[in-house]
Amino acid sequence: MWKVMFRNIKKNNSGFMLLGSLSIVIFLSIVLSAAMFSSEMQLKEDTQRNSIQEAFYAAEAGLDMAIFELRKNSEWRPGEDEQPQVQDVRLNRTLDDDETTVGFYSVVVKDGGVFNGWETVWIQSIGRDALNDLTRVVVARAIIDSHARFLVSTLGNLRIESRASINADILGTDVYFEVNPSLEPPENAIYVTGGVFYIRDIYGEDNPNVFGEDDGAITSYKIPSITFAGVNLNRYREIAVELEASGKGIYHGGDLTVDLNTLGGLNAAPIIIFAEGDITIFGEYNFSPLVVSSGNIFISGNIEPDESLPVRPQIGVFAKKDIIITEDSVSQGGDLSIEAFLIADGGGDSKGVIVSEGQGFGTLNFTGAIAARGEGDTAINLNSFATRNYIFNPALNSDRTIPFLPFIANIIEWRESTINDTFPPEEPMN
Repeated sequence: MWKVMFRNIKKNNSGFMLLGSLSIVIFLSIVLSAAMFSSEMQLKEDTQRNSIQEAFYAAEAGLDMAIFELRKNSEWRPGEDEQPQVQDVRLNRTLDDDETTVGFYSVVVKDGGVFNGWETVWIQSIGRDALNDLTRVVVARAIIDSHARFLVSTLGNLRIESRASINADILGTDVYFEVNPSLEPPENAIYVTGGVFYIRDIYGEDNPNVFGEDDGAITSYKIPSITFAGVNLNRYREIAVELEASGKGIYHGGDLTVDLNTLGGLNAAPIIIFAEGDITIFGEYNFSPLVVSSGNIFISGNIEPDESLPVRPQIGVFAKKDIIITEDSVSQGGDLSIEAFLIADGGGDSKGVIVSEGQGFGTLNFTGAIAARGEGDTAINLNSFATRNYIFNPALNSDRTIPFLPFIANIIEWRESTINDTFPPEEPMN
């Protein structure tokens, strides 16, 4: 009898154990399925999150490319006027010689009208992820202009001293009007008949010896920070090398002296002159070239156009470092005339300034436009000349006869959009 009971209990325990094992297996299967489902969902979410990021990075890359192109050519409108479209451009990432596609972008640029006195464009950049599954759209508005819009422009300090006469707009981060107390009126006067644009602050504008239009107060405007167009050496180097074979370019591997009197007599006057070192320049020009130095530019005499020509030529003189008017450019007490568009970009141990050496010169007659990055106390110091007359040349900005000029391109509005939104926007975003 006990044997029978024991046998029955053993049978019942076997049933319980089987049922328990099945329950555990089912439970573990549910847990494992849930974990696998959760992992799959997490993987999909991670993949989608990465795709969203890839599409955004592609859209941002398209916007950066548009700004880069507009700084080279303010009339850049992809897909218009026989200019190639920017559509589905592949964005790659290289890591340890392994190139991976991040996404694709397409760019559209439209005129944006005038904003606070600046010409603008609208930029639409459409980014897609690497699999072309997701799209993100970025829309921005950018001001487009040239430093030749101003007679003098700098991202540094601009100090204007007595005996200066300026007939056009000027721009500086901090603008100082410094009247020499040792001079008597009218010798100590400063005249600025254009607008004074400043990014941070302005000083001394209320001095009674600082005059604006019709001997009244100067007109000043505070503006947002802008970028400096600068001197793109790679771009100008490539252009000079490419054009050298046709005689339209000069590329020189070291320091170079440019006598403009002799260049005009060539059968094919160069439109670009590039030197890997310093350039010393002077003379009369009868064509419109761009002169670019990867170092300093030394002005050692008058730089003037041939006034007998029916169309007045223009010249751009761009230094990656500084522009220096040498002490031997004029005799003691002598005068100097310069008609040009000057840019000093700065780099290395230079500050991107335009200065004159020596002391006790007579009159500087400058016609054109000046742009200097201007790190340090002041961007422009030509005070070795007792009198400095600055005359703006509006043709530099309107005619643009100097080839390959750089432009200011600065984003002032930005937002995300959708592919279905109207472009360009009918109203400003801010």
